[in-house]
Amino acid sequence: MRAEGPHNRYVADRPTKCSGKIMTALPANDTRARKDERVAVRVPADVKQTLERAASCSGRSLSDFVVESALRAAQQTLEASLKMQLAEKDRQVFLAALVTPPMPNAALMAAAKRYDRANK
Repeated sequence: MRAEGPHNRYVADRPTKCSGKIMTALPANDTRARKDERVAVRVPADVKQTLERAASCSGRSLSDFVVESALRAAQQTLEASLKMQLAEKDRQVFLAALVTPPMPNAALMAAAKRYDRANK
């Protein structure tokens, strides 16, 4: 289990689905965009007030502000996750290098000697 958010709610750790298309942006004030899905959340009054103030400052409705903010956070999370994923071959090469590091070559040995001389 891990703590989530400023209110320290706990959620069970579970496998994540990080692959797939990442939506890059919402249509800007596109009234033609179909909105078939609903997301409902319950938040403390102070959180709602903060979200309402921020939405008002940005000139957007609370719904638009929350959706765009959540989408932006989701994009960042997915992109970070994708950057951390290594191909199986790369993972194996990395782990092998950790277990049996290669011997230092001549260039590395020369650089180490220069470093030692410069830092005496």
